Amino acid sequence: MNSNAQKIAVIIEKIILIAFAVFSLLNFLSFLTKYENRYDFAVFLSSMPVWILFIISASAVFLLFLLLFRKMVSRIVERKILSYGVIIIAVVLPRLLAIGIFRVTPLSDFKLYHDIASGLAKGEIVASGYISLFPHTFGYPAVLSLLYRIFGPHYLAGQLLNVLAGVGIAVLIYQTGSILFSREAGFSAALFWAVWPSQVLYCTLICTETLFTFLMLLNIRVFISIIRKEPLRKAAFAGLGLLCAYTNCIRPFGIILTASFILVLILDGLKHKGTLATKAVSCLILAAAYLVSASLFGMGLSGIIGRKTAGFPAGFNLLTGSNIKYAGTWNIEDSRILSDYTDNGSFDAQEVQNAVMDIAIRRYEAQGLENFRLFCMKYKVLWASDDDIINYMRAGLEENPEDSVLFSSIARYLRLICNVYYLMMTCLCIVSAIRLYRHEPGAPAYAFILFILGTAAAHLLLEVAGRYHYPTVSLLSMLAGAGSEAALDHLKHSRIKAGMKPSPQKP
Repeated sequence: MNSNAQKIAVIIEKIILIAFAVFSLLNFLSFLTKYENRYDFAVFLSSMPVWILFIISASAVFLLFLLLFRKMVSRIVERKILSYGVIIIAVVLPRLLAIGIFRVTPLSDFKLYHDIASGLAKGEIVASGYISLFPHTFGYPAVLSLLYRIFGPHYLAGQLLNVLAGVGIAVLIYQTGSILFSREAGFSAALFWAVWPSQVLYCTLICTETLFTFLMLLNIRVFISIIRKEPLRKAAFAGLGLLCAYTNCIRPFGIILTASFILVLILDGLKHKGTLATKAVSCLILAAAYLVSASLFGMGLSGIIGRKTAGFPAGFNLLTGSNIKYAGTWNIEDSRILSDYTDNGSFDAQEVQNAVMDIAIRRYEAQGLENFRLFCMKYKVLWASDDDIINYMRAGLEENPEDSVLFSSIARYLRLICNVYYLMMTCLCIVSAIRLYRHEPGAPAYAFILFILGTAAAHLLLEVAGRYHYPTVSLLSMLAGAGSEAALDHLKHSRIKAGMKPSPQKP
């Protein structure tokens, strides 16, 4: 019985790793089919074979660069203070430069977050009807409002919050990568994320993604600590459920994170004799703590805004996600459908979400096999590129003509830099998936792989936008760090087999 359970667990883990490898490969191929003729830079890199050759060449040069500095990396990670110092500088410096050069004005969702936070800083509730429909829109502004109370409602305060959260993200990447793979891999992963072009530019926006990413990684870090230590495990899982629920208040994907932890615990219980019952209890505690905490947060928010909030606010996201005409992205047509239910101002938020969800379900049913084409379109929107930040910045710079002219002159090159870097990291993720398939990565690694895959699966049905893959970039950087170490080890062993002098051994 136990042997069969172990075999089932191993098979599931292999399937997860294969799915991630396919996911990474699809991202690469999606880019090639999406951007062949879209942007100006495609004029000189217009064909798929050229793009493939270009990315392979860029990746080779990148690996050579890593190989040359590998000894330096090994020496840096020997000293914790030095390694943290390098990571912090790598995060802070480029982000402060981006903020200083480009004065981006918040628009759309970003302006809404700013307005809600500004209202909260003055003790006022702004857009209570909207918050009742989408409760997660309150979490980030609530944190931002604390800074606005101190420094005033200035965009710069939100941008500096992004920088601060960015430091936390890089540190957590370093710590988590060091535990799961190696200190060198963790350090490389942190630097990969710190200088990731799109991640640097996103700090100019007043958006939820940076804070959510920090909390997501904190959840993963806590999860790793819990399963590695026996004392107070049950109480710790209750605390983790609370943290996941709070993370869900920033972006409604804390539930995917919770589900990933539960699945990892089940797989771990199947693999280790006599632990399944204990793991099952831990799963129940985690799930119960999450559900109770989420319910209490919802009740608390209802009291703050003076309106009942939607308990399951996915209806409108499902509606926009079902629209083939707009490839599952936000659109004015579906927004008007929502407005038809909310124009009187006295609506019940959950009833409205249920009503538009019914429309979405009927739309999906009517589309039949056309849904497959829709899923492909949405996958490309979400994963095929890493340059959506260029569009957001261009729109936000229109009120600053000098900055807008400067940005427009370099926008196509920034697109190129963002996408080439993204594809190089994707290639390293494929290498990492192969390495993990051959060598047991340990239970915690499956948690963030499942979160990536869960995010991809959820957005096949829900609304998509390019920036929605932002949180997964931190996880991809960890896998890229592991992939770079695997690639460099392979190069070192190849040199040894060829009779060349090997690189100095890692301490």
